[in-house]
Amino acid sequence: MLLKNRYHEIRRVKEIISVFIKYGFYNQIHQLGLLKYMKIYPLRKNKKSKNQKFSRGKRLRMALEELGPAFVKLGQLLSTRRDLIPKDMIEELENLQNKVVPISYESIKEQVEKQLQGSIEELFLEFKKTPLAAASIAQVHKATLKNGKKVVVKVQRPGIQQKLMTDLSIIEEVASFLEYKTKYGKLYDFTGIVKDFKKNLLKELDFRMEGRNIITFQKNFKNDKNIVFPCIYKEYSSQKVLTMDFIQGISLKNVELLRKKHLDPSLIARRFCHCILEQILRDGFFHGDPHPGNVRVLSENRIAFLDMGIVGKVAEEKREQFFKMIAGITLKNSKLIVESIREMGVSKEFIDFKQLENEISILRDEYLEIPLKEIKIGEFLTEIFRLAFQYNISIPNEVAMIAKTLIIVEGTITELDPNLNILEIAQPITKQLMKEMYSFQRIAKHLQENILDTSRLLHRLPDSFTNILERLERHDFKLILSFKNEKQMIKTLNKIANQLSFSIALLALGIVISGFILALAINGNSFGFLDSRFVIVGLIISLIMGLWLMISIIKSGRF
Repeated sequence: MLLKNRYHEIRRVKEIISVFIKYGFYNQIHQLGLLKYMKIYPLRKNKKSKNQKFSRGKRLRMALEELGPAFVKLGQLLSTRRDLIPKDMIEELENLQNKVVPISYESIKEQVEKQLQGSIEELFLEFKKTPLAAASIAQVHKATLKNGKKVVVKVQRPGIQQKLMTDLSIIEEVASFLEYKTKYGKLYDFTGIVKDFKKNLLKELDFRMEGRNIITFQKNFKNDKNIVFPCIYKEYSSQKVLTMDFIQGISLKNVELLRKKHLDPSLIARRFCHCILEQILRDGFFHGDPHPGNVRVLSENRIAFLDMGIVGKVAEEKREQFFKMIAGITLKNSKLIVESIREMGVSKEFIDFKQLENEISILRDEYLEIPLKEIKIGEFLTEIFRLAFQYNISIPNEVAMIAKTLIIVEGTITELDPNLNILEIAQPITKQLMKEMYSFQRIAKHLQENILDTSRLLHRLPDSFTNILERLERHDFKLILSFKNEKQMIKTLNKIANQLSFSIALLALGIVISGFILALAINGNSFGFLDSRFVIVGLIISLIMGLWLMISIIKSGRF
């Protein structure tokens, strides 16, 4: 079985390589050393084809779409990494299409009946054979429950998990190669990125997770009647089938229809933006793909969110760091921005943060004359992340995902209301949350949570200190100091010691010469056994010794 799986993996690797070569990426694959590593020697290289006329970004997008769901999802992840991927490629990756040819109704029926353990006729009053939408992982059908409730049923494609696992295994192997065998691996945690990607994709394959995501959103916005999430029908749902309310509204893309229905695009834009910012900044749990196709507008300018398989989660610490970055952008304060990058970023090398601050100050000055309401947060964050990349600072995935989400939101609200700006809406939210974060109640809560650990530490401290003193008395204590760049430090100390020796030698020589000259000046030639020739010879010998000392120190390379 293991050999059979390996055989399928090898065939799939060859297929993947051939697709990338087909779209003109032979040179890049060859330069990375992947062909040699995978022991693949394709005959076909970058032959002229109709694909060559397209930009590299479009060719990459087409290749990922042809390779299937795992690579489409990987491309969507890469589209969040504006610090790693060039702008022209990002724009194409954002247009990745997850639409495929629908599978047969018979296959869908078999999957539903297997998962829900009953016939479709017994479970549903009506089940539409033609899908509402067909994607690479799932297909959506409209249905009616026995009680007359209109619902949509999301059904996972049979066999898709096995195919995804094969591709994920290959992607993991490539990530491991890039991390340990290329210069880029020294800067970026490729295996970590792919590990998170795999974890999130496996969660997306479990539709029960999406159901739990929706319930979490409902709880977070239970007091906001203007934000709607579909209800989940657990008795009609499983790991591979998800049944929820059918929400029929108007897409955010259809601005003209919104106006015809006497809805307010400006108010809708404000509510949509405010909701996403609260998800990110207040809850740390946000819709990871809030493009217009996943949002509907209902009566009274209410907003409904759909398809919550992709969500972002941000720990409180990261949210605080992001607050600081938003505050830095709003106040046009370079130091605050650099501090947030320092706290949230990861680097394997020494970083000159002072120089980075200067670079961000230059970027800030470019935006200085622009009124706050006209600053595009997406553009600014992209530039900041690119600077971080130049300084070998890796931005965490969750922060990159926040940036992408805000860019999607910014593009959407611009279509609805060109005069609306994210920073204007973010300011009062951030201000309120910062007050709550540093309030007396919040600080007291943190102290209460940490008091047990603190008391344990205080309890153990006397015993630990006594143990150290006893070991010192028994001479059973060894202190080992380790310094970074130890050789360089020793070299520097040698240099200082030689400079000191050189100075002392020159000083001694100067004293001897001065003494002879002074004695001759005072006493004339009254040394008896010394005459002027002897003095001159002595001075010459002293000079030679001094010169020899200087030359030996200089030759040692430690001067």
